[in-house]
Amino acid sequence: KKQQAASPNGIYGLVAEVIEAPEHYEKALTAVLGDRLQCVIVKGHQDGVEAIEYLKHQASGRSSFIPLELSRKTHKELPLGEAEVIAPMMDVISVKEGYHDVAEYLLSDVVVVRDLQAGLSLWNRNGYYSTLVTAEGEVIDPMGIVTGGSGAPLEASFLAQRRRIRDLSQNLAALETRLPQEEQESAQLKQELEQAETQKTLLTAESHRLEIERVRLDFEKSSAERECERITQSMQAFTQEQSDLTTAVHLLDEEIQRCYSNMQTRIEEKTERE
Repeated sequence: KKQQAASPNGIYGLVAEVIEAPEHYEKALTAVLGDRLQCVIVKGHQDGVEAIEYLKHQASGRSSFIPLELSRKTHKELPLGEAEVIAPMMDVISVKEGYHDVAEYLLSDVVVVRDLQAGLSLWNRNGYYSTLVTAEGEVIDPMGIVTGGSGAPLEASFLAQRRRIRDLSQNLAALETRLPQEEQESAQLKQELEQAETQKTLLTAESHRLEIERVRLDFEKSSAERECERITQSMQAFTQEQSDLTTAVHLLDEEIQRCYSNMQTRIEEKTERE
């Protein structure tokens, strides 16, 4: 990120806007800088003086101003080789381009240690003039003053809020990127739904037609079954009548044979009498 241009009154912004830390070290950075996170970065001391005069004139409260062009502090050796040390604070933060001097002025003597007991052990060995801080935000200043306690104020810090806003902005950007695809998929699903509704209407109509056809075929089936039963009864009657006729014919044949036999007998008797 590049340094933003100063406003006409020589103001660049807040310290919290140019220094960021990973979420794991946000509490440590917030605890070390404290109110200095709200310091206003100005071009030079004179711009800070003019801003203070403005606040006094407007009765708008107080603020702290840190010049962008700072005289470097005397470099002091850090306990980097000690077992209790994780890293210098400058190594775990990110600084917007153009503001490295400000970050170094504020944090060059700060070292992140494993925990409070490790920090106290390191401080008691003396030999180093530095501020020690844990990832949980517990601070041991060069004079040995220990600061710590509830993490609620640290969790609600300006840095944490900026990170949440940044995360939300990234999530929003990701959602906006996905939105056209989601809208396209939604339009496609809507089209498919309309096609399905049309198909459903056609299938409902076809189902109704088939139901009517089924009723008609059931009626025809019932009629055919009744006709079949009538024909079966007729055939049974015809069969019975045929049987009766066959019996009658047989009886007539027997009667004819009997008559024929009688006639022959009479003819023979007549012939004998003659």
